[in-house]
Amino acid sequence: KTVDTGEKLRPFSRAVLTAAHLRVFSCLSEIDDTREDDQLANVEDQDFSGAKIALICGGAVLTYRRDDKPNIPYPDQWDLAGGGREDAETPEQCAIRETNEEFGLAIEASRIFWKRRYPHALNPTEGAFFMVAEIAGAEIDAICFGNEGQYWQMMDFQEFLHHPNAVAPLRDRLGHFLAQWRDLKDE
Repeated sequence: KTVDTGEKLRPFSRAVLTAAHLRVFSCLSEIDDTREDDQLANVEDQDFSGAKIALICGGAVLTYRRDDKPNIPYPDQWDLAGGGREDAETPEQCAIRETNEEFGLAIEASRIFWKRRYPHALNPTEGAFFMVAEIAGAEIDAICFGNEGQYWQMMDFQEFLHHPNAVAPLRDRLGHFLAQWRDLKDE
């Protein structure tokens, strides 16, 4: 079942940053972000193998606990929506399809407000995309969890960033996004 509440969301901007967001930003100095800018530069969307998306609401991100199977990457760790590319999908189409399969949510591409290309976590010779979109409380209430993973939860940014069982590359990528918003606040 696909859920589209039609609820209008305000754009995520500096005006939306609350005291809770700013407390999260203060912890980001502990995150090591030593990647070169050229690795992060946007390049052709056609050359990538998958996409992940941080679906955020307030100061929390939608996460799920991966299955505890030794034959899958990151068993029993906290993950974000997304996965492998199918056919000639764009990064947005990949993230949207995976979000629908995993959580039963219909996210429009226009709601994705941050997108960055990174080396794929498991195969650095390939590219992968990390995106951010805002979701509403009504969408969270309507989640229909799919058949991958053990369970889901909205996790505070700071908890995800420091959780020892969160997928490490995704912790870093969420931290990079949040650091950019912190930098805008400081301007």
